[in-house]
Amino acid sequence: YLSYMARTQSSGAQITSKSQEDDEAEVLQYIAFAHFDWARQTELFNDVKAAPADERYKKCIEYLEMAMKKSKRENILLRFNWCMAKLQAANCVLQKVNRNIRRTAQEVKDALTGLEESLPIIQTMIQWKQEKRKVPIQSSMLTDFVSQCKHNIDSAKGHLNEELRKEQDAQALRDIQRMDAEASKKSNEMKASLDKEKEAQEEEEREKRAMDKMKRVANLTEGWKTADTAAKKEKSTSKKKKGDAPPGGVDDEGGIFDTDVAAADTSALFDDSDDDDEDDDAGDAAKKTETEASTQGEQATQKDLFGDSSDEEELEAENPKKRSADDDEADTEQAAKKAKVDGEEQD
Repeated sequence: YLSYMARTQSSGAQITSKSQEDDEAEVLQYIAFAHFDWARQTELFNDVKAAPADERYKKCIEYLEMAMKKSKRENILLRFNWCMAKLQAANCVLQKVNRNIRRTAQEVKDALTGLEESLPIIQTMIQWKQEKRKVPIQSSMLTDFVSQCKHNIDSAKGHLNEELRKEQDAQALRDIQRMDAEASKKSNEMKASLDKEKEAQEEEEREKRAMDKMKRVANLTEGWKTADTAAKKEKSTSKKKKGDAPPGGVDDEGGIFDTDVAAADTSALFDDSDDDDEDDDAGDAAKKTETEASTQGEQATQKDLFGDSSDEEELEAENPKKRSADDDEADTEQAAKKAKVDGEEQD
């Protein structure tokens, strides 16, 4: 049919009608009939496979409307076919529930609109029929159409209310699901935020503990350095003190051995060799006595620092021989001093 219409348009002259537009309208009407028959055959499945019938009815109506626009005069038969296609398309939409085919409230609303548009046209044709006007359609067909259209209108209104309620319920369900999803998302975000905050707090605490440990280590290191420096300084100071002067000090003018004895004539020292020998022996004895006395003084000092009288008594009780030796040394020292004094008096 489309190829035939294309040839008709290319020829530029009418074929069966008085004008080329009437010829195109007839071809468009045949195409519409083809889609109508195709839709009717599809509806025979009466199940999910009948779903394409709705679109084919829409195509039929589209070509019929194109044909009506091409026709220069009002074609009552073409208008009746358009109303019949509207009625059959609405019935197909209403039967989708029984065929388990999904539909929308907008589809039901469009079907109801088509029925409401078709009913007054058919009623007008019936009126023309009663007025004895020429209508090439039987009165029974017009009457059956009106009764069936009214029934489908009432049914479509109920189906529309049901579909609107379903869509409202579905919308409410979608809103609830959306709110649940948003709440879940916010909960997850809050949980993630709390976990992140907790992790940051733990990290901060770890860093704080690490800083405290580093500070303690730094303080210990500084203390060790200070103690080491102080020890080195004290050691250096003690070394300097030991190198400056011997223990006990040195007299600047008097010398080590200062006595109140008057200076003797040195010339008498060389008069007699026996006297010289006696003097040398007396000097050696005196030096030995002084050395022993110094040693005893150090020992006594150590005893005073590290012991008491009871310890000394125990040591003396344990070492009677050492005590007697000390007494002998004291007697020897006393005898040496006496001998020295006697020698000086003789001189």
